[in-house]
Amino acid sequence: MEPLRDMFEDAVDALFSLDNRLLRSLGALLARPGLLTVEYLEGRRQPYLSAIRLYLWLSVAYFVIAELLGVTDLMFVTSTSGTDLARLLPRFMFVIVPISGLIMFLLQRKERPHYVEHLVHALHLHAAWYVYFAVSALAAAPIEDPSDLAALLWWQWPLAAVGVGTRVATLVHTYLSFKRVGGRGRLRAFLETLTFFLIYLTVLGAAIFGWMMVVARGG
Repeated sequence: MEPLRDMFEDAVDALFSLDNRLLRSLGALLARPGLLTVEYLEGRRQPYLSAIRLYLWLSVAYFVIAELLGVTDLMFVTSTSGTDLARLLPRFMFVIVPISGLIMFLLQRKERPHYVEHLVHALHLHAAWYVYFAVSALAAAPIEDPSDLAALLWWQWPLAAVGVGTRVATLVHTYLSFKRVGGRGRLRAFLETLTFFLIYLTVLGAAIFGWMMVVARGG
């Protein structure tokens, strides 16, 4: 019985330790954009979840929520659950993380010359995005009875505002993260953020367009 009790206590300790680190990581991730990356790169990693674990936790949580709600809302890409695009978006997003790390490397390679530093930043950045995407997906959940004018008045417009707000929050978070991790001034951080999104969305759009062309030819 003693070994079983010890195993149970170890499991409980591990669970609460994970909970504490997850909450601490979420707090730092959202309240101070870029801090988790800086902490990791400076060797202060023990209080937080690793970048890959945090990314996996939040990405899985987001796509479960999106599937339950019947809508996938990623930045400027929205898809209805059950479509081929909705099923492939998680794969697109997973593949684009290392690509976004490469974009960051090209933008900030003088200050941070190692690609892995930018990959960690990309993981943290996408993890934060998934939180905003989840809020946006919740706001985009359809009203059951569109003829209910009261519901449209009290819910549709406020929820649309929430959806816009999450996109703005995503952009601001990215800017602040670039500013902190790269040690940038405001203007340079803004220009790097703008360049990053232009390249990022071009790559993502090209990947989705290419897939749609393949599907169209196959059909």
